[in-house]
Amino acid sequence: MKAFKNIMLAGLAPGAIMAAFALLTDMLPFNGWIKIIIVIGAYVVFIIFMQLIYLIWTGWVQSYFDLWHIGKIRGLWRDKGLARQIENNFFTSNNIKIKVTRGVELLKPTQECGFVKELTLLKDGNGKKHRSPVNIQVLLVLPCYQEAHVRERRQAHQELNDELFLKSWYQFLDDIRKFNSEHLSINVRFYFGTHARWRFYIFEKVNANKNTCVLLSEYDKTLGGIEKPMYRIMRGEHNIAGFMCKYFDELWNQESTFSPRELYEYIQTQKCASHFCVNCDAKGNSNCINCKRKPCEFEKVCKELSEQYKSVLLSFNVGGSI
Repeated sequence: MKAFKNIMLAGLAPGAIMAAFALLTDMLPFNGWIKIIIVIGAYVVFIIFMQLIYLIWTGWVQSYFDLWHIGKIRGLWRDKGLARQIENNFFTSNNIKIKVTRGVELLKPTQECGFVKELTLLKDGNGKKHRSPVNIQVLLVLPCYQEAHVRERRQAHQELNDELFLKSWYQFLDDIRKFNSEHLSINVRFYFGTHARWRFYIFEKVNANKNTCVLLSEYDKTLGGIEKPMYRIMRGEHNIAGFMCKYFDELWNQESTFSPRELYEYIQTQKCASHFCVNCDAKGNSNCINCKRKPCEFEKVCKELSEQYKSVLLSFNVGGSI
């Protein structure tokens, strides 16, 4: 930016001299305001030309071309544009992979960029442009305030108290399972939020000639996740969309991820207590006998919520599917 200012200053002096010389010596065959407008217009064109040269020289133009041509990034989408992207990709994909913090915002009927419309149609076998059943995998962060990412996301939802915020995970499970049908298979798993900075949707197409599409965004501490615009990236062999697809599959298959049914057992047996113990983490032992973890003020809340939604949690099998 400093170099650009220097270029502008370098162009200012000769430009000013040229304008003053033209006005004082009456070089142009025009008079009054016409002469002034011509001189100012010529100077503006000069500034724009210098800026374009600067952008080309510094690689800005090339970098944006590479984003489109190599990175397969197709712009930043939000509101109605993002809603259209979601709808089109839902109905042309047979595998959909979703990685979010808690997911409840996606199932609000009034949410423009939510999934209610698409899931309702897919449940009945409508809307899709193929005959294959649709498989949906959802990765959620463990609903626990010991997780730094959960505490951070809590700050973006001041409209909820602490208990209601934790409860929203269970509400999502209760809502999403109602869309399961012979046409639509729902699968949910939880993971520890070590790598929770990015949220994304992966749409794997039925037609092998169609590239996998990834909608990707980063979390903002002050905004709900669904309020952020998303990049649309078509999967390439070495671009970020390809990385996200591989990352999702690796995370999904890790032994540390678990199903809603396993979440119930995890909370009721207090295995979560040892997971966040410094000694346990250091020793790599999830069953630390002398756990010195500080007591969590939400242990009782989590137990009550898991018991309240026990039937919902247990309706998912070991793999996390309905």
